[in-house]
Amino acid sequence: MKRGVKILTNQKVTRREWLKYAGFTIVGLAVGGVAGYFTGMTRTPEKVTETQTVTKTLTQTVTETPTTVTVTETPTVTTSEKPYKGMTLRVITMDGLPYELIKSVLPEFEEKTGAKVNIEKMYMDDAHAKFLVDLTTKAGRYHVGVIASGKMRQLKFGLEPLNEYIEKKDPGLKYFPECVVINCSEDGVWYALPYRGYVSGFVLRDDAFKEKGLDYPTTWDEVLEDAKALNAPEKNF
Repeated sequence: MKRGVKILTNQKVTRREWLKYAGFTIVGLAVGGVAGYFTGMTRTPEKVTETQTVTKTLTQTVTETPTTVTVTETPTVTTSEKPYKGMTLRVITMDGLPYELIKSVLPEFEEKTGAKVNIEKMYMDDAHAKFLVDLTTKAGRYHVGVIASGKMRQLKFGLEPLNEYIEKKDPGLKYFPECVVINCSEDGVWYALPYRGYVSGFVLRDDAFKEKGLDYPTTWDEVLEDAKALNAPEKNF
């Protein structure tokens, strides 16, 4: 037993002793409570971890060097390309059916070749005379002439031979009779191509010849002599 501490037993305790021990106990509790308070104040603080999020906006300028790509294309030439695009073809022709025939195929020709066609149309003799002057002076105004076949021999001196072109692509000359193609060539050289054929007729008034007692003419001289004999202006002959 430690010194100064009295153990309370079942023995009788006086009022003065009880107060003394009770006071000691109260003070002990009080001191113990204060000691516990300060003990709590002086204890090691707990470690506190805080997480803080910081958001920053960064502006960055990026400069890129442009890349230049050069593409070289090799043009493709096809057979369907218009071979005479940009060219102008000048044609002189007789008026009437020849002009109408050319005009009927002109849109298709220009579409396939790419060429532009300018046409001058006029009376047959005028077309021949104008074409003849162009060839004689070598002016080169016309590329193509549509002229009566009977006059072609007079123009051959200024025309380009066509044999080379005929050999490459046959224009169907076999379908034309000899009397049609005879004026388009000479000594095997072709200067022109026929595009149509027609037959001229020589008609006689049988009753008029019988009235005058004339035979039918067989030469141009006889035609002239019969024409003089049959001449009758009062009958519109």
